[in-house]
Amino acid sequence: MSGILNIKFPVKITNKSLYKKCQEKPLSLQILESRRKLFGHILRRHRDIPANKATRAYFIQCGKNHRGRPRTTLPTVLNRDLALIDHEIRLHSSDELDKITALAQDRRQRQR
Repeated sequence: MSGILNIKFPVKITNKSLYKKCQEKPLSLQILESRRKLFGHILRRHRDIPANKATRAYFIQCGKNHRGRPRTTLPTVLNRDLALIDHEIRLHSSDELDKITALAQDRRQRQR
């Protein structure tokens, strides 16, 4: 019995080998990359668009404590993503948001 990619039934294959054979990346990495690209696109747009206003408002309201589970927001998810890829910049304040915005504007830095 022959299967897709000529892998026979009883043969086991690791996910890493399968990704390499299909020339694909894991879905989790594709999602992380897409989220990063979307955020960069938002930061390159004008500061008056709703997405930029909401992101900047997050850091103004961030200091207020609230009860319950921490909220899952785009800045918190992006901060977790930055930690996953061992990036030196974190997204904890509006100053750091300004640094990331400057990086997003620099096309040469972005293409590395």
